[in-house]
Amino acid sequence: MNAAGQQLFGVTNNYITSADNFGTQYQRFNGIDISANARPRNGLTLQGGLSFGRTTADTCEIRAKLPESAPLNPFCHVETGLLPQVKLIGAYEIPKIAVQTSVAYSGKAGIQVSGFGTPAGVGGALAANLTVANSAVAPQLGRSLSGGAPNVTANIVEPGVLYGDRINEIDVRFGKIFKVGRTRTTVGVDIYNLLNTDAILSYNQAFITGGSWLTPTSEMSARFAKLSLQFEF
Repeated sequence: MNAAGQQLFGVTNNYITSADNFGTQYQRFNGIDISANARPRNGLTLQGGLSFGRTTADTCEIRAKLPESAPLNPFCHVETGLLPQVKLIGAYEIPKIAVQTSVAYSGKAGIQVSGFGTPAGVGGALAANLTVANSAVAPQLGRSLSGGAPNVTANIVEPGVLYGDRINEIDVRFGKIFKVGRTRTTVGVDIYNLLNTDAILSYNQAFITGGSWLTPTSEMSARFAKLSLQFEF
């Protein structure tokens, strides 16, 4: 066996060394998280937060010296958007009528279509999966696909370019309190997705020319309500 991984007697020994011997690679995240908590008056509570940041990953130096490390990946520099996320919560108990009220808002960036060969942790959950035949791949690899595979799947969308619907949701709750002696009963109603938005949560990831790529496969649940009863003694 030699250090290059030459096959001998049907066994392959892969030589593993530090990537720094071929160039610099990095993955960095720069972001800001802001949160606040306030109680401006009795019975009123406000909480909220904002988070956004950008992830950058680069393997271009190594890829230039070792193109065989990712022959089907044209993207060596990946940079996401800021992808802001917002969460706000407010709660207040109206004292004269003993009614609890609360509202929660969440807003986050839609699912990102990640680039093919994207480093782990970078990009989103979607892909444009193109099935490539062995006959098209073999000239680039200098060999056929391992295990006699007839084709390989590759994502062909550049990272950080396409995003899914931004997901915004508002939920509210109302609860009426009844006190009898030492007992306390709360009758409540929770309403989810108050604005009845239909943001897309998942997409078809198979890419076929003229096909149904990015056709929605699931979306936010329609507005619905839940009744609850809590008894304390």
